[in-house]
Amino acid sequence: MTIAAAPATGEVRTVDLAVTGMTCAACSARVERTLNKLDGVRASVNYATERATVQVPAELGDEVLVERIRKAGYGARVRGEDDDEDLTLTRVRDLRRRLIVAAVLAVPLCDLSITLALVPSLRFPAWQLVCLALAVPVVFWAALPFHRATLRNLRHRSSSMDTLVSLGVLASFAWSAWATLFGGHEPGYWVGFGPTAAGADAIYTSRAGPGATPPGCWPPWTRSPRRRCASFSTALSGWCRRAS
Repeated sequence: MTIAAAPATGEVRTVDLAVTGMTCAACSARVERTLNKLDGVRASVNYATERATVQVPAELGDEVLVERIRKAGYGARVRGEDDDEDLTLTRVRDLRRRLIVAAVLAVPLCDLSITLALVPSLRFPAWQLVCLALAVPVVFWAALPFHRATLRNLRHRSSSMDTLVSLGVLASFAWSAWATLFGGHEPGYWVGFGPTAAGADAIYTSRAGPGATPPGCWPPWTRSPRRRCASFSTALSGWCRRAS
């Protein structure tokens, strides 16, 4: 159902929205542009606190703002004084679990793929399949938030850092999988390195897993400081209102 915006009048009110799904500053800028396209609306979106402060005409309903943000590919709700932080804590725990799994698997994956690709004497049967098996949980589970954000951006004809991470991880995995299953059975030559043994192209699995691990460090370790910043901002705003 499409909600039409009401005509603007001289009276203005302020709406405080909680915005979910933002993963970088480009996302907050996109939400801000979306809201500011409404007649008589002035919006300021803070990525760090995951909030949007919107000045709207008195006749414009909150549901119009929420609907516009959802159409842009993000979630939104009107903030209340009794808002809790359970959802934020749940997201932090989920991202932290994904990061731990990615780090635990990426370290042996990186060491194995590089060492076995370049030193044939250390190889064991089906070593390439072992490397692929270690990469699968990292690429398709630990990096799933990046893939979701990429699909959301593509639906709205945009891109972000999530797009770069997702494409890099998937391209590395796809190439290493193809080299393992269909190619890489003859010796080769790498410019800057020299002759390589058959199967050396499996080294790209060392990028498929670790490629998602360093970017994955950012969300869980920054959400807690951002949450504390949001709490401080709320307390400061309340103090200023009482003081005035």
